Amino acid sequence: STPLRISVDGGIDHKSAARVAGQGGTVLIVGTALFGARDMSAAIRRIRRVAEQAGRRFPAPIFPDRAAR
Repeated sequence: STPLRISVDGGIDHKSAARVAGQGGTVLIVGTALFGARDMSAAIRRIRRVAEQAGRRFPAPIFPDRAAR
């Protein structure tokens, strides 16, 4: 059987990522927290770190507009 994916969109940042991942979120859709960050790579690492500390493993982020680069 295919694992169920639970996507959460809205309000995801380094503060909410651990709670969302801990409650079963498997796809975190992050917008403002990344695009408003001075260092997008650092923001991704921080969000990933706190989510993974809640017990979830996440694949590398995909940015469709940059995937070909």
